[in-house]
Amino acid sequence: MSKTIKGKETGIKANGKLLDRHDLLTLVTNDPPEKGLSINAMRERMRILDVIEKSEKGDITLEDADFKTLKTLFDAFGWLQPHKDLLELADHLEELSKQK
Repeated sequence: MSKTIKGKETGIKANGKLLDRHDLLTLVTNDPPEKGLSINAMRERMRILDVIEKSEKGDITLEDADFKTLKTLFDAFGWLQPHKDLLELADHLEELSKQK
């Protein structure tokens, strides 16, 4: 099975550029844990990053295991500012996680 994350622009800016969901999901996937990454964790993240890159700003379709990893990374990420678009993406990911 797989889950499809809808591609969408956001109102979040970084370095003068508006970010989209691809940018945000790439950011959380690239964020290393304090103790670094194991080879297995690196492989999981690279698989996710490859799918995000290949989606070319469209919808992102991930296998269930990769989606679960991405959602875990997103939920654990320390955001520096509150933003409605982050909450919207969090809600979208939560809805997808409940689908069978």
